[in-house]
Amino acid sequence: MNQPLPDSIDAELPRPGGWAHLALLILAIENTVRHPLRLFVTLACLIAVVTPFTVGLAILQGVKHEALQALDAGPDLFITGYEQGRNISMPQAVARHVRTLHQAVRVQGRIVGRTNVGPHLITLVGLDPEGGEPVPSRGNVWLGFSMAQSLQVKEGDTLILEDMSQITLNVDKILQKNAGLAAARMGIVRLSDAQELFATPDRLSDLQIWVNDPLDRQGPAGNSEPGLPIAFQLRLTGIPLRIQTRKLASDYVNRGFGLKGGTFYALFLVAFALVIPALLVTSGFGLSVRRKEIALMKAIGFSVLDILEMAFFEVIYLSMMASTASFAFAWAWIRIFEGAGVAPFFIAGLELGPNIPVPAIFQPLPLFVSIGLSLVLLSTGVMSTTFQAATSDPTEDLR
Repeated sequence: MNQPLPDSIDAELPRPGGWAHLALLILAIENTVRHPLRLFVTLACLIAVVTPFTVGLAILQGVKHEALQALDAGPDLFITGYEQGRNISMPQAVARHVRTLHQAVRVQGRIVGRTNVGPHLITLVGLDPEGGEPVPSRGNVWLGFSMAQSLQVKEGDTLILEDMSQITLNVDKILQKNAGLAAARMGIVRLSDAQELFATPDRLSDLQIWVNDPLDRQGPAGNSEPGLPIAFQLRLTGIPLRIQTRKLASDYVNRGFGLKGGTFYALFLVAFALVIPALLVTSGFGLSVRRKEIALMKAIGFSVLDILEMAFFEVIYLSMMASTASFAFAWAWIRIFEGAGVAPFFIAGLELGPNIPVPAIFQPLPLFVSIGLSLVLLSTGVMSTTFQAATSDPTEDLR
């Protein structure tokens, strides 16, 4: 007659029903805690790979969201001069002509260029005072927060801008730090000051047009774009112009960020491929001890499915720990260290100076993606080694 099992062993046997899964979950947690070196090395490998991926995904979503928000609040038509396949300036008379059209509710002419303040490069935007928004008065400039920090200037100081000509401007206002990524290193001046600086009298870099009818902004029936009547009138002027709609600009943004995101994902696929052998080693660290534990479990009545289920719980537990830690590290990487090493991949101009705010969106998606990646990577190592140990002869492993 078989002898009853000791209480200490009988307590570890899974019970029928839901309690069996709970017992296997507790055993999985005990297995990870029992081998702290294996636990820490495995988590370190996962965090080292998943954290940069989470940082990049959060920055990509943040920059894309900010760009699309700016487009939603922006004009319906973007007009530039066009010659031999490239953008050129246009006569300022185009803006005066568009203002006579009843479909145009607002027309903003701009000059956008780059100039130097000492060793620093600054993006300068000259705004037409007739464009319907506040602009600096003549001889004044509004500076972005990051540019003001780089130049170490404050309101009331003076700047000397040098390009084709030289002008001296008074710093009238410092824009807020949360004014947006585009405004961080920007200087805003009156259109006449920009025309003087770049020696482009009565010229515009581009023209922004808002249409009159709110229904027309959404596009009338027949899938026509808003502002097409104005575009038709501009074609009649005979001036070579490049006319882009808001939807076309949005398509460019989505396509550009899709390309950047695809390149970033491809680079990390290589990193994932390189980390799989490392996880195979770390997940099987101390494999002889693990094989003995699994052999003992089989000897006291655990099935192969029970052992695999326990290993799967272990994968889930480690994935949750690694993903939570990597999410916290990613938040600190962006908010404290401003995405150093990853942000320049998505944001041009970070090399020009410090203090540029890095937009990032920490939604559940990056966390879920990191959990999924951790599950895939860990399953590659843990499940394979566990299956090999669970299907081998337990008497050989117990010797």
